[in-house]
Amino acid sequence: MDFEVRRLMKRCAVTDQELRPGAVYYSALVQEGGEIHRHDFCAEAWQGPPERTIAWWSGHVPSHDAQRTNWAPQDVMIHLFEELADQTENADLRYLLTLLMVRRRIFRVLRTEQRDGREYLVVHSAKLADEASVEVVEPNEERKRVIRDSLQQLIVDRAA
Repeated sequence: MDFEVRRLMKRCAVTDQELRPGAVYYSALVQEGGEIHRHDFCAEAWQGPPERTIAWWSGHVPSHDAQRTNWAPQDVMIHLFEELADQTENADLRYLLTLLMVRRRIFRVLRTEQRDGREYLVVHSAKLADEASVEVVEPNEERKRVIRDSLQQLIVDRAA
């Protein structure tokens, strides 16, 4: 399955209201027919991920003058991804890193799988020797903040 993830549209898919700078938004990648579509939602309209969602995330709408984060090169991010493969205590960190790499088009989601009652994303990159299977581990809000800060620190530090 090959698809492009478009950028934030800045309009809520439910209410059609403008997503203003600084506002919380939610995005979901939803399988519709044989295609994957991104839907963006304002916080008030978010009722959880829609049916057939393969990935979702939240963020803040950037301001027009927001400074972009300079992420590490792809090779550095892939190396971190591979380092986390055997760290079961950081499965949620690896999952969120995977979503970031899908968003940055480093990885491509091939499919989802169910094994032993758990869901996995199977991803591919030209830079990986083989497909990679990543357990879907959704952290709670506090853990998301810790992971976001850790990821940014890890990735930005390694880029320097």
